[in-house]
Amino acid sequence: MKTVDPHSSKKSQLGPLFQVVKKELAGVERELRNFLPQRGLAKIGRNGIGFQPIIDATNHIIKAGGKRLRPALVLLSSRACNYRGSKSISLAAAVELIHVATLVHDDLLHDSVLRRGEETINAKWDHETALLVGDNLYLKTLSIIANNKGLLENGNNIKILRLILDTAHRIFQGEVLQFAKKDNFGISEEEYFQIIEGKTASFISACCRVGAFLAGSPGSVEKKFARYGLNLGIAFQIIDDLLDLVADRRQLGKSVGSDFRDGRCTLPYIHFLRVARPAERDQLLRILKPEVRGKIRTSSVIKLLEGSKSIDYSYQIARGYAFSAKKELSSIPDSPAKGSLVKLCDYVVQRKL
Repeated sequence: MKTVDPHSSKKSQLGPLFQVVKKELAGVERELRNFLPQRGLAKIGRNGIGFQPIIDATNHIIKAGGKRLRPALVLLSSRACNYRGSKSISLAAAVELIHVATLVHDDLLHDSVLRRGEETINAKWDHETALLVGDNLYLKTLSIIANNKGLLENGNNIKILRLILDTAHRIFQGEVLQFAKKDNFGISEEEYFQIIEGKTASFISACCRVGAFLAGSPGSVEKKFARYGLNLGIAFQIIDDLLDLVADRRQLGKSVGSDFRDGRCTLPYIHFLRVARPAERDQLLRILKPEVRGKIRTSSVIKLLEGSKSIDYSYQIARGYAFSAKKELSSIPDSPAKGSLVKLCDYVVQRKL
């Protein structure tokens, strides 16, 4: 068994991969800072934000930082398609705001208390504040795209808005399906992949597709980047689900074992329940009961899953999707940006188990 690379070192690992768009990423950070409402602005202002707790909570979640993977994918995809303009920076900032909004709503839905090593908004403030902050971030994103003068020509902003809205709907559908399957450890692999395609992979796919579209790439190239992002996103989420089992709180930056305790069935459980001996299967099902699992250490679950090679199985599936993502870029001309996109596939699965 391999060691999990600490989440705390993700930025340093991603730094070299993002070097080719380092200047643009700095621009994204400036855009995000410009969005931050001023502290002490308690009244509704020109930025559309009022009520002090919402202002403070918005500052809190955006300043918490993150890997900036999604904005980097917009920038790298557009650069790989020979785009050299500045429109990509605003779009990259917009998709990061969407990502932050999904995190806020996800934390609220699952009553999470830790995110990126900091208290979640629902834990530090309350559920109402978290809901309003998430909604405002979504609306701000649409405003950024709709009012971006650089995108107005040829109706580009309309197409991008449509893609963003369709993707937001897919994220919503993924969350609804996951919520509907809560405490259901009898779901199929097909249902699991429907969930992660909706809530994670569809968004990563859209980020890559936006980059190719912004560069004016042919539809066939745009689809390659969309498929690249979809496969990358699936691999990314499978590994994240595995890390929820095997990482520690300091490494993960959020509560460990949250999937297990919230009744979310991920790929290792699905595999185990399919291949395990009846006695072992019954043992895990007893542990997974809502009245029991809160008292069980995650290590007990890991021991069962390792015995059936369910963790290794899930890791191999993630590797397969990462390989498929690479293949989608095989016909794209070589460039530093393409090289970074290919290496990102390796990065996703290098958090080895």
